[in-house]
Amino acid sequence: MANDAPGKRPVFVYLSEILAEIEFLKAAAAGLTFEQYLKSGEKRRAVERSLEIISEATRGIPETDQALHPDIPWRRVQDLGNVIRHAYFGLAQERLWAIIQTQLDKLEQAVRQLQSRHPSR
Repeated sequence: MANDAPGKRPVFVYLSEILAEIEFLKAAAAGLTFEQYLKSGEKRRAVERSLEIISEATRGIPETDQALHPDIPWRRVQDLGNVIRHAYFGLAQERLWAIIQTQLDKLEQAVRQLQSRHPSR
């Protein structure tokens, strides 16, 4: 399967990066309350950065693969990175917390399924 444009990295690399960030986010949020998260600048920055990486990595997933998982709001995931980068001063931390609490499992499942289409070399 040809899945690389000139200058792009292989799709499996993007998928692996997404999974690594999901794993990190789950570990970072484990046992935390929203209030504890809000009080920890380090946790907030780590969450923001991981979501930004996920957002950017999803841009490396071909649209044909994204179409296999229409339940994932791919464009919104990609746009989240722009929000984090450009509207950092007004981020809705409640929304970021909700994403890591409710959306990661679904994204992880989709990415794992896509990995079978793009095995590492």
